Amino acid sequence: MVNLLPGPAHFTASRRILEAGRHLITEKPISTTLAEADELLDLADRRNLHVVTAPADMLANEWARARDLVARGAIGTMPACELTEIHVALMRAHRAGDRARVRECFNRTLPLLNFQAVFRMAMTKETLRRRGIIGHAGKRAPGPELDAGDHRELGELLVEVGDLLDPPVKGSHG
Repeated sequence: MVNLLPGPAHFTASRRILEAGRHLITEKPISTTLAEADELLDLADRRNLHVVTAPADMLANEWARARDLVARGAIGTMPACELTEIHVALMRAHRAGDRARVRECFNRTLPLLNFQAVFRMAMTKETLRRRGIIGHAGKRAPGPELDAGDHRELGELLVEVGDLLDPPVKGSHG
C-alpha cells in the first residue's frame, strides 16, 4: 500500500498498513523520529514485509517518462538492487552496533563494487539473471559488455558472497 499522507501522519498510517500485513511504500520521511522508523522496520521484518520510501516529488513531471515506461511494460533496474540482501545485512549489523559484521559485509562486497564500477548495468542485469530474478540481461542503454573472462570473474565474485544472497546465484554465463 502507498502512504501519501503528510509527514507527521506517516508513522501511524504506516504502522497500520504493516499491521494489516501489507507491503509499504511511503513518502519521505518514513517517520519523524529514528525510534519510530526503527519500530516500523522491525515490524516489517517480523512480518516479512517490504518497506520502501519514495522521494517527495515521486508524482512530479520529471517522473512522467518513467511512469510511462512502466505503464508500457518496461522494467527498469536500480543500481545495486542485485545485492540488496547484503546491504540489508550491513545495515542491520550497523543498527545492532556489530562493527565486525559491518566490516565483514562491506569488505566482502568491495570486489563486486569495483567490478560494477566498470560494468554498471551489465553486471547488475547479469547478476539478477543468474539469480533467477529476471529472464534476460538485456539493457536499453549502451555500455560496457561482459566478455567470457568477465562472466567467469563475476561468477567467482558472486560465489564469494553467495551465502548472503537469497535467492542465490544459479548457474553461470549462458
